[in-house]
Amino acid sequence: MPILLFGGDRGTARLKGVLDAIQACLPTSERVTISGAGHSMSATHPEIFNTALRAFLDKHLA
Repeated sequence: MPILLFGGDRGTARLKGVLDAIQACLPTSERVTISGAGHSMSATHPEIFNTALRAFLDKHLA
């Protein structure tokens, strides 16, 4: 199953560690890091978030 992980480069070290651990357990997952974003990147950077999500869905649902 395709899995997309999102993170922001301004997120806490703890959240980054959680994403690292999840990604290590799911080696086929894809990860997007949004520059200048924290935990609520879908609200603070909606265009970048939506573009990345749409690209992922287009890739896997086509």
